[in-house]
Amino acid sequence: MKQLKIEVIITPIYEKISSKYKMIYGIPVKKNSMEALILEEIEQFKNQLTLEEALFFVNTFSYLNSDLASQEQKLKREFIYCHLVHLFPKKMVTYSSPLLRLVCDSITEKNIGNLPFLHLLSDEKWMQKIFEHALMIDYHSSLVNQYRIDPERIKRVFHFLCRKIESTLKDLKKETEIATLKKQILKLIKSYQSTELYKRSVT
Repeated sequence: MKQLKIEVIITPIYEKISSKYKMIYGIPVKKNSMEALILEEIEQFKNQLTLEEALFFVNTFSYLNSDLASQEQKLKREFIYCHLVHLFPKKMVTYSSPLLRLVCDSITEKNIGNLPFLHLLSDEKWMQKIFEHALMIDYHSSLVNQYRIDPERIKRVFHFLCRKIESTLKDLKKETEIATLKKQILKLIKSYQSTELYKRSVT
């Protein structure tokens, strides 16, 4: 009975992603592709997630498309989010929706297999600190006395910092404890100031 309750939550997500992929690309998901692997992971949610986690998952999933991104980008987010839920279910099912969209958009085909990088991105509280620094960089890069939030501008800064997280991981010792890694990387990220990125004008 419990699995049946979870199945009625997960199956529509599986079907939605599969049909959306076919609608956008004109073909079904290819066998042995990353998308096919993630669809298999979604099927595993029926046994992997508790009923409460499944409900949190579908609720968070529903907010992935609440912006003006392209349909291709939104579909990519959905696949990536499902992969993150498979890897880190307890962390990802309740992840902050606005931050989650930024995090999913920072994951590419090249780094989706980088588990240490994904591990860091799955830590919502830690990534919130990265986002806060992105806001500060954007604010201090203003050339005028008036400041206005621009989501696309913030996104570019945030993704710049995510790329720095990824590149820094390569330079640190693999055996370093995750807590130490986070401290070292956060310290480096906070050393980046607006003058090292770009100057802009806000009207």
